[in-house]
Amino acid sequence: MPSRVVESRGGWRSAACTLSAALLLTLGASAAGAAVHGDTLYVSNRDSGEMSILGAAAGEVLAWLAVGEKPTYSAVTPDGKYAFAVATGDRKLVVVDTASRKIVEKLPLGESPKGVEVTPDGKFVLVANEGESSNSVSIFSVGDWKQAAEVPVGKAPHNITFAAARGIAYIANGGSADITKIRWSDATPLGTIPLDDRGAPHNLAATPDGKLLFVARKGSDDVAVIDLEAEKVVEYIPVSKGHHAVAVSPDGGTVYVSGIGSNVINVIDVASLERTGEIPVGEGPHGVRFSPDGDMAYVAVAKSDRVAVIDTEARKVVSTITDPGFPFWLAVAGN
Repeated sequence: MPSRVVESRGGWRSAACTLSAALLLTLGASAAGAAVHGDTLYVSNRDSGEMSILGAAAGEVLAWLAVGEKPTYSAVTPDGKYAFAVATGDRKLVVVDTASRKIVEKLPLGESPKGVEVTPDGKFVLVANEGESSNSVSIFSVGDWKQAAEVPVGKAPHNITFAAARGIAYIANGGSADITKIRWSDATPLGTIPLDDRGAPHNLAATPDGKLLFVARKGSDDVAVIDLEAEKVVEYIPVSKGHHAVAVSPDGGTVYVSGIGSNVINVIDVASLERTGEIPVGEGPHGVRFSPDGDMAYVAVAKSDRVAVIDTEARKVVSTITDPGFPFWLAVAGN
């Protein structure tokens, strides 16, 4: 049976099923190394208030960690050393040391914080503050956890992605139907990219070469494709019922788009900018990420309380991991 380990006021305590102390030490010591190879997933479970740590290869939950009220989005540093959960209900960014699996910081955020991402160089972590009193992105330096900046953006910013080749962060503003650009090295705003007002920009991802940005939109159930050189929309691709999450494969050739109002992952071919198929995963898929080598993809199937593992070549689910608590989002180190 999977272990359940949560953090209480007095430290670590075990619930119904416990691992031996020796096994805990072994798992803790190996967690960071495993994460770099995409073997460890960090999942925000919105309804249970926990981050679950999953071993993808073993197909099991390794541990649960209580992180606060309504954790929505999660992220992990490129080296796998730290994982993050946004406790939206508490307005906190919870920082987890992956080796010890302990919370090391809880950083203050703005109103209704949502998406969190770590810069490709691993130096900064950014959080979108979606609430009307904020409309900003909080930026913290990794390691010393000091707030480096808080940058005003558009209305209702929901999530963040990066184009490493351009050194730019892109923020999806659902309330103003545009994308804010920020140079992450010095937190300089660089303007906005407008979209039409048929849908609200929600989650987004860029291709590794920094040429295209895929933006899933609430309301219109489509994905806007932005040419980042021309900074204009070149295509709108219909997908399943949202809201949605977006992931681009490491080779830049394929985009996966979930739809929490459906039961499939939409597959988009980057070369043709066409939806080329769908992969059934269960009711209510949301967070989706590829493994670093692109051979697998992982889907937080929120309404089914499980994480689905997809063989990307076969385009089918090859295993599932039970994860009660409404798994909403997940992060994979090295992605």
